[in-house]
This record gives sequence, structure tokens and C-alpha cells, in this order.
Amino acid sequence: MATVGEVLDRIDRKAPWRSAYQDDPVGLQVGRRSQTVTRALVSLDRSMGAASKAAELSAELLVTHHPLFFRQLARLTDESEEGRLALFLAERSIALISAHTNWDAAHGGVNDVLAEILGLQDVRPFGPSGPAREAKLVVFVPRESTDRVIDALSEAGCGEIGLYRRCAFYSRGTGTFRPLEGSNPAIGQPNAVECVEEDRVEMLVPRARVAAALEALRAHHPYEEPAFDILPLEDRAPWPIGRIGALREPSALGDFARFVDERLQTRCWLWGKPDATVRRIAVVGGAGDDLWRDALTAGAQVLVTGEVRQHHALAASEAGLAMIAAGHYATENPGTMRLREFLGAEFPEVEWLFFEPEEGEAGRPVVRW
Repeated sequence: MATVGEVLDRIDRKAPWRSAYQDDPVGLQVGRRSQTVTRALVSLDRSMGAASKAAELSAELLVTHHPLFFRQLARLTDESEEGRLALFLAERSIALISAHTNWDAAHGGVNDVLAEILGLQDVRPFGPSGPAREAKLVVFVPRESTDRVIDALSEAGCGEIGLYRRCAFYSRGTGTFRPLEGSNPAIGQPNAVECVEEDRVEMLVPRARVAAALEALRAHHPYEEPAFDILPLEDRAPWPIGRIGALREPSALGDFARFVDERLQTRCWLWGKPDATVRRIAVVGGAGDDLWRDALTAGAQVLVTGEVRQHHALAASEAGLAMIAAGHYATENPGTMRLREFLGAEFPEVEWLFFEPEEGEAGRPVVRW
């Protein structure tokens, strides 16, 4: 039977929590990791409507894109919207997990889905990223145990680089040691100097997973006292949040805006000349208008996002970048649906349901044609 902790760990493998923006409070916000899950509800927003539906369905878990708590709490009472919702969930033993900017940036997440819906070709990432916060684990292993140790470290979250897993480097050499009285050496005898052909294995490890990695190392390394180093690395930014790609054929900007309306079932606002010819399109679901400079630098002619503030519309227009505001709900809800599909494939024993409010309710706008 699945637990909340297992769901958290599985999301972490797909959309690492450490890839979220630094001040984005993703992860478990209400509940216990040990809680079992047989039915779960996925929702774009952490609304009372979604929470009430989870309670009605007897779900043990609510997974949302938008977090419940964006700032540190001084108190938890029913005097605030967040407090009322948290108490409602806690009183009914419903846990809440939020996957926000980590899911925006993830391969197959919000912005990949948005690019897919709009039919973009040759899609690549652009824009800012959460810091990696990684270290390097170096360990010395007798050759016959190298694959076993690498496999165990990989299962603990080491060796992940982009879309690649179990990434490791090893070089061969000779290790020497003398076991002392009272030791229980896997190779050799106490008080006798030993020389063993060993591999030096190097793997990246998220700083948050160092403890788990060392636990796995000790459990699978044959030595009583394995030798290892943890080397801190400078933060890097490997998870750009936006996506940029090309339309199959060039299009008039006005025609493309109508295409966005149709594909996202929304009603866009457009800044730009409708008869201008465009092909290079950048997408950032939700509130992505402040990434217009990144989109322009990446070569985009148009940025499609959720909302566009007037000062960004003005500056982008004068710089030669068209802007389309397609709505927060329209640009992020499809990616949240994909999160439900991912979790359903990972945990087929859990019933995964999706909360989609009626128009005009729980954050879903009314689209007028």
C-alpha cells in the first residue's frame, strides 16, 4: 500500500523538490509521511472546493500545483484562509502535497505540456532555474562490488543528471589497509597489511539526500568501514523553467492568438501587430510575464503565458516581443492533469482523481466568446 512519503519520493525523482525556486514552499504541507493512500485527488489550486471534494470522496491525499502556504506562519487558526483550509484537511486526516515550480520546470511538466498542446517543434528549455544544491560522493569499492554499490546509490537518488540516471565515473587503482584487533574485515585478517584492487566511484548526490546515500552505501558496501568523501559543489541552475520552440509553419500573429484560444479553450489578450509573421514561440504557464527578456534573448518572437502586467507588456512590445496572456488556469491546468496521469502510472494501486471546478468556481474563469 502506498504512503504519502512514497508519493513525495516519486515526485522527487520526476520533478526534484530542489529544482523549485528558492522561496517556493513545495512538498508536504499538511499531514504525515507515514499516512497510507488508497485514493487521492489532484487539483491545480489548493481551494476549499478541492478540499471539500477530497473529503467527499474519502481521499487521504490532495496533490495541488499551487501551494497552500507561501509564507511562514506565526499561528495556525481559522482566522485566515490558509488556516481554515489546513485545519479542514488535518481534521479529516487528508494530507496535502504541492508540486509547483519544480513541476513547471520538470520534463513532461506544465511547460512541456503547454508546448505540446500548441504543437511546438524542436522544444528546448530557457529561463531561470532553481539551484541544484548538490555534492559529489566519492567512494572506494572492491571491483567485484562496484556495480552493486552504484545500483544502491542510484536507488538512493545519486547520479541523476538531467534525463539520465545511474550516472557514475569510476577509475581503477589499488587500496591498502591493515585491520586492527577487534575488526571484522571482509577481506584479509587482523594485523596483516592487505592490498586490494579497487574502483574509485564518483556520483553526484543532492545535498538533501546525503544521509540516505550514506545509509545505502553502508548497507551495500562489503567493507566494515567504507572509505568515502563528500565534496560540496557550487550551486548551478540545471532546470530552466520556460520552453521555446517553433511552429510547423509561420503564422500571422492574430491567427496564432486565435489558435491559442482554440487549443486552450480560453480567450487571449494580445500585445503585438496581428498581421506580423511569427514562428518562434516561448511558453511559460501561469505568471510568467517577467520572463519576457529571457524569452527575447532565447530568440522568441512571442511569449505565451498566463497573465501579463501592463509595464511588462509595454517594455516587451517596445523591444519587439509579442505577448499573449492566455490565463493562469488555461495555461497550467493541462500540466496539472499530466501530473495526475504520472502519479496514476507510478501508483496503479491508488485511485487518482482530478478536481476540475465548474466555470466561475474555485479559480476557473468564465470564458466568453
